[in-house]
Amino acid sequence: MLAFGIILLIVGIGFIVGEFFTGTYLLIGIGTFFLIFGIVFIATAGSDWFHINWWLVTIILLIAAGGLTWAVVRIRDTYRHQVTTGKEDLKGKAATVKETLDPEGTVLVEGELWNAISDSGKISAGEEVIIIGVRRLMLTVTKK
Repeated sequence: MLAFGIILLIVGIGFIVGEFFTGTYLLIGIGTFFLIFGIVFIATAGSDWFHINWWLVTIILLIAAGGLTWAVVRIRDTYRHQVTTGKEDLKGKAATVKETLDPEGTVLVEGELWNAISDSGKISAGEEVIIIGVRRLMLTVTKK
């Protein structure tokens, strides 16, 4: 029974780690189930060396399962959000031409002046453009 309980603990941890790579919440539930039953099997293995206070085990398992679920959900949700800083955030945003793009010039993006290259020919000052790419400190833009 002791070996079976240890195997259940290892499998439960494997399922919980697997939840990082899926978005179903199913694996964390199965993993928690295996962890609970693994501890139960280990506790009922009939050892004379220790005795289990079942209320304490239940409280610790609930706190651990809740904390682990919260951590998995927060970590996984972090990877689902779009990047909100850096050059990746600029793609798709609108900019205003400050210096005529023929094909190079200057655009204003969120209060900052950027050097830009137009991929759609000459664009006059004051027109709106869409950023389609960023290479080093040069934006590639197209007419809106």
